[in-house]
Amino acid sequence: MNNVKSMGVINITPDSFSDGNKYLTESSFSNQFNKLNTWANWIDIGAESTAPFNSKISQIQELERFEKVLFPFVARSKDPKTTLSIDTYKPEIFYEVYLFIKKYWPKTNIVFNDVSGCIDDDLSHLLSDTALEFDYIFSHNLVTKRDESSSHMDFAIKESSEQDLFLDDFFNYMTMGLALLKPFNRKVYIDPCFGFSKSREQNHILLAGFNSFLNKIPQEIPIVYGVSRKSFLRFPKSLDPKKVENQVIMDQMQAILFHKLINKNLNREILLRVHESSSIESALNINRIF
Repeated sequence: MNNVKSMGVINITPDSFSDGNKYLTESSFSNQFNKLNTWANWIDIGAESTAPFNSKISQIQELERFEKVLFPFVARSKDPKTTLSIDTYKPEIFYEVYLFIKKYWPKTNIVFNDVSGCIDDDLSHLLSDTALEFDYIFSHNLVTKRDESSSHMDFAIKESSEQDLFLDDFFNYMTMGLALLKPFNRKVYIDPCFGFSKSREQNHILLAGFNSFLNKIPQEIPIVYGVSRKSFLRFPKSLDPKKVENQVIMDQMQAILFHKLINKNLNREILLRVHESSSIESALNINRIF
């Protein structure tokens, strides 16, 4: 199980689905960060929600959220020597946050969790800066420009896709991105970005065929796998995801998916992206039993 790692998520946003409006003060953020740090190998921090029902915010607004909550905590805390993933689609934001964290936490690893999936000049410039030590997460997102990232569902393929065709398109997208990123000599993770630019049916196709997809990808390529309480885990889809009893059902689905993934890919580095540790613990227990 050494290749299975956990990514705990904190959103310093007012409108994220899972934890919006919960960690907008330094005190609440500090408590949650320290809690996650007891079990999570990585901690992922985002200051803008890219859920389809939310509007994008400016660079100034996003940076202000980091400055209000994350920066004071970092400046006053001992270096945890962990891995921090900065969830943003703006290279400029990542750059500013990276410099501040490294000033106070030089032994903490930093990762650019870029949900845009856009390999453009701005990203190339950042990846080419050898003075910056960071890893990169390449996401599946069909937007054509970074500033369209919050509108990713406008770019979803509207018609129903046959399973093989959709998986082929997904594979081609990922392999093309990996080829473009290879010259930068960075460690690159791939993220299927469930929910981004995909219909409910397409998310199900990808979930069902994900192990087949990974069989085509070299073992040395690590993955980030996040399906925590996604809307497409509701069966039937009319379930209200805000009700606790329905969230339990979605967490159970998540644990089963985690078990299916790690049971087939124990030789590959896998990061399970979650808000709580319970579904990972359940998946590992299922593996131990069977």
